[in-house]
Amino acid sequence: MLLVLLLLATSALAAGLERKADAGLLFGIADGKLRVAETRPGGNAARAGIRVGDVLLTADGGAAPATREFARSVYKRKAGDSVVLRLLRDGAELEVTLHYPAPPPEPAVEHGAVLAAGFLRRTLVTAPPGPGPHAALLWIAGSGCGSQESPGLSDPVAQLLHALTAQYSIVTMRVEKSGAGDSDGPPCYSADAGLAQESESYGAALEALQKDPRVDPARVFLVAHSAGVLSVPIVAAGRNVAGIVAAGGSGFAYFDYHLAMRRREMELAGKPEDEVEASLAIHRRCLTALLKEHRSPDEIEKEMPDCRRRVRFDSPPVMIEGHSRIDSVAAWKSSGRAPVLLLYGTGDFVTSKKQTEALRDLINRLHPRRAAMKVLPMDHGFLAHETEAAAWAAERAGKGGALSAAAVAAIGEWIGGAAGRQAKRR
Repeated sequence: MLLVLLLLATSALAAGLERKADAGLLFGIADGKLRVAETRPGGNAARAGIRVGDVLLTADGGAAPATREFARSVYKRKAGDSVVLRLLRDGAELEVTLHYPAPPPEPAVEHGAVLAAGFLRRTLVTAPPGPGPHAALLWIAGSGCGSQESPGLSDPVAQLLHALTAQYSIVTMRVEKSGAGDSDGPPCYSADAGLAQESESYGAALEALQKDPRVDPARVFLVAHSAGVLSVPIVAAGRNVAGIVAAGGSGFAYFDYHLAMRRREMELAGKPEDEVEASLAIHRRCLTALLKEHRSPDEIEKEMPDCRRRVRFDSPPVMIEGHSRIDSVAAWKSSGRAPVLLLYGTGDFVTSKKQTEALRDLINRLHPRRAAMKVLPMDHGFLAHETEAAAWAAERAGKGGALSAAAVAAIGEWIGGAAGRQAKRR
């Protein structure tokens, strides 16, 4: 009966969260107009006949102001909606209807929702058969703003979580960021979102996961990836977690982390040393303005044209700003005493072994013997690339790769093994 009541409560929340669909295009703002800068192959915009370079004149007969807010109203709408767009192409006007069909769901995933910061946030759960109780993990994602749902299971993170469920009977949960996927709320990349809101959503998701009747509440872990490693001690603070897995994290200061990543990328690209050093000198000035002086990318680029494309990342500015202000020592000091497993991949060209070792040493200075480190043959995204050069070449060629079986085993065995048994005893 308890299982039925809790599942009904989760279903009621989920029912209040509509499926949303993406247009599959990106606008740029030029000459006071919204101009199509990119269309996703096979996406809804491409199917409607929209092309790069088209200028948006009206939407459903109304004005189309050249603002990011209006562009976002076209990017995503309720599944089943449509909008009539009037476009200017090569001097001629034309009209197209952009449809937003419901996206296919990720296979074998349960759609739920949690309430955080006044908005419903989509949760994605994978669960093994049987009533349990099972160990569980909450995924702490990096700083990107895309949906975490993977309809074709092409995303390595989705593959990793499904493998942990299938091979180790672990319940997994992801929570979509604000405005991402089906989640309500301001867009993840807007000034109205940020790390505080994300931490609240993770707290709500953790509480929901611990109340799931299939889950052993004493064996719920946090698994963080990339920039999520910066956030995970904040999420853990004051909450009952069995352990923390952190993959692709860094113990370097945020400024030094970005500078080291720039150097590594240029070296992997085969740039000569004098060119690397000259570029890093410029990069250092740009990062100082962004991460230490906390100036906006627009302001920096206007004052220092050399900083164009150096102060904008896949991560939105609001997240970069939030991460730059995290005091990692204070965060890990307040994160409890649950054991920590750090994972470093030999094919990771985003972070280095020294950075992972620095994080391990930082944690162990605060809490002796709390953190252990494991080196695996994988890249930053859990793909089975053994060297940085191989991972770099595969990414540049768009080849991807196979999921690292070593990553699945390392996480699954640690959660199901010593860390899981230690959690049961606490």
